[in-house]
Amino acid sequence: MNIMNQEQNNQGSSNAFNQNLNVSQSTFNSQQQVNTDYQQITNQMNMQQPTPQPMNSFESENSSQNFNSKPPKKRNLGLIVGIALVVIAVIIGIFVFANNRVSTSGLVGNKNKLNATILIGGLNGKLVKTTNGSDWEDIKLPSNDNISPSGLAINGIDYVNGEYILYTRVQGTNGGMNNNTVLYKSSDGLNWELLTFSDGSFPKNLRSIEYINNNYYFISQWGALVTRQIYYGQNLNTTTKLLENDDLFSVYDAYAVAYAYGNDKFIVHVERNKKNWESKDAKTKYFYISNDGNNFEKYETDIAIYEMGFGNNVFVGVDAFETYGIYTSSDGINWTKTYEFDDYASDYGIVYRDNVFYVWYNDTIYTSNDGSTWKEFYKNSIDKNIIDFDYKNGVYAYTSLYSERNPKNYENEYSFKAFVSTDGKEWIESTFNIEDFDSSTLYILD
Repeated sequence: MNIMNQEQNNQGSSNAFNQNLNVSQSTFNSQQQVNTDYQQITNQMNMQQPTPQPMNSFESENSSQNFNSKPPKKRNLGLIVGIALVVIAVIIGIFVFANNRVSTSGLVGNKNKLNATILIGGLNGKLVKTTNGSDWEDIKLPSNDNISPSGLAINGIDYVNGEYILYTRVQGTNGGMNNNTVLYKSSDGLNWELLTFSDGSFPKNLRSIEYINNNYYFISQWGALVTRQIYYGQNLNTTTKLLENDDLFSVYDAYAVAYAYGNDKFIVHVERNKKNWESKDAKTKYFYISNDGNNFEKYETDIAIYEMGFGNNVFVGVDAFETYGIYTSSDGINWTKTYEFDDYASDYGIVYRDNVFYVWYNDTIYTSNDGSTWKEFYKNSIDKNIIDFDYKNGVYAYTSLYSERNPKNYENEYSFKAFVSTDGKEWIESTFNIEDFDSSTLYILD
């Protein structure tokens, strides 16, 4: 299970999902640029060669020099060494570009069709899709007398109980309906039906929906950016707050941070602020563990988990703010740190796809088969954070937010980008209008 976190960003950045597509593409050919530089080096070699001599490998076809009348000139050793270093640098550059290229012209070997459909949702009820990684189309969401998609922000998409559920929140105030939930459902992820409009009693600002043991579980974000509550119900219209009668949850400053389900165990990581949010020592941390999703046992811990997933019989958790690491556990009680990061992360997440864990942490994606041994899979070459990531059916996709300083007014200008790849090395880049996308939800259809 995956909860997509951007909780440590400010409220504006975390909740501003935009989407009015304005794709601009600019293709560059790295191989051609490298060949041009190499040709310039070759010309330089020809122009700066010493005067030809008998048995000398540096010969000039245009030389009319009499080799017997003048002594041979000494070679410029420094020039030769310099040229050699430049050639080596060019070769290295060719290798680097060949193994991590970004373009907008289409996927190498398959420019017309991916083996998957990618969806990105944002503000104003906008939902876009691509089947080739470069051409994006709008998907129109239905409306009624009370609901207009233009007033909705798309929070996420999940496949639960045999159908796709798209959950949105009401943008702005709208007569006090801010963050009220509006749900859509679909059998194919492309054609959507308006399912319900929340009157405020339904969990607000949903971040994830799961279906476990004949119950729906809804993760709702509220209050401070990282605070969540969990609700459950047998249908999509009636919900009950999980752990509502627990003594820990009876206070306002207790909240669920992460959860996962696996091996017939439902695990919820809970924190409660004692005094001060900024102090690590001011928090009490617990793992709540249940076999049925309703009756829980509580275990106090000193481990902070802000994102959790399950696969290959192990739970994997990410701590992005306190110890900066990846943890694994077989029972949800005892955790072992298996990877350590250098610093905190403002963007991070975890998914388990095709027997592989993928963890993105700031600008880098890490992979592991068992949760214990991790390796760097991909690093965003421009050092920009990875907001969201997914992988299915041989297709990788992630989104990122870029900023550049305008040299005329010295103000930062932002753009939203999506990247698609079939091998994790060569990527298609699409740029969207920042007014529509300063954050996103990304999903690859099953």
